[in-house]
Amino acid sequence: MVYIHPGIKPRMFSALSEYDGIVLVGTGLGHVSTNPFNDKLSVPVIKEIRELIDSGIPVVMSSQTIYGRLNLNVYTAGRQLKEAGVIGHLCDWTPETAYAKLCWVLGHTKDMETVKREMETNMVGEISERSIVL
Repeated sequence: MVYIHPGIKPRMFSALSEYDGIVLVGTGLGHVSTNPFNDKLSVPVIKEIRELIDSGIPVVMSSQTIYGRLNLNVYTAGRQLKEAGVIGHLCDWTPETAYAKLCWVLGHTKDMETVKREMETNMVGEISERSIVL
């Protein structure tokens, strides 16, 4: 699991290429620095995430928030992550749940399409059908 934070360096993601799968613990609705508008002070990490996925390493998104659902369609950063192949759109799992599930799924298959399908399928209540507003 990698907790995303302001100032995270792109080179950190290079070391992740030795893992079978990665869980990113993103901000808000499930974001990392993508710098879609070319802000000179922002350092994007989307290229490195895309490279991990392209090399066959599944990258799963979770959120740092206690309650809430990932929605990679709301902001440009999320759409870029979804387009890159990040798994987890509309899931409301905790980082630990996403990690445990990814370990289980990767123990059964390494096929990226199957990993995505199984990760985003509610198997034992780890993904709620509806979000409850408190």
